[in-house]
Amino acid sequence: VIDYVHKNNIEGFATDVTDALYYLIKNNLNSAPNWYVYPDGSVDNSMRAVIGKYYKFARATIGVPVTFPYADPLTVGTLSMYSNNAKPIDAHAAVSDAIKYNQTLFFMFHKISQGNPSMHTEYSLSDFEAVIKDIKKQGIKVVTLSELDEENNIPQTQFVVHEAVPAQFKLGISQIRFPKTIWSSILSGWEDLITSGN
Repeated sequence: VIDYVHKNNIEGFATDVTDALYYLIKNNLNSAPNWYVYPDGSVDNSMRAVIGKYYKFARATIGVPVTFPYADPLTVGTLSMYSNNAKPIDAHAAVSDAIKYNQTLFFMFHKISQGNPSMHTEYSLSDFEAVIKDIKKQGIKVVTLSELDEENNIPQTQFVVHEAVPAQFKLGISQIRFPKTIWSSILSGWEDLITSGN
């Protein structure tokens, strides 16, 4: 995504988006058709314009809780659970506030690792388990994106795939000119075939 933006290649980004969408649909994997998740959370206005053609909502990495209707449907905030900036106590506080103020809270975990995380985007298994136990203890309702849309009375986007028409090929046929001697041999051979067929 960053490459597309830095290289001013928004057409390449649009192609990637539609190719991925086609793959999800064809393989029955498009479980949340209203939602797009920006890779790495990166987004700018040109990308938003592309995503807005196909999706109702998009999740970014802005760390704020949200309420529906979303202030910015194409940049919905989430709580990024990175090992260098979010501990189970932070998740506990966010869940408590979401319950208190009737907010929707999105958690984002990139990779769960056993032992100490080797990079900031990883989260330890023990901390992840602590977060999950706390969510259950606090009793906040956990739903998928599609279930959330259903609760908010948002219909699922229905995509129709139209198979592309193959490119039209123009076949240029040029008359082959043989030297007279070869042409005579061909005609003679053809005549022999016709005669022998009789």
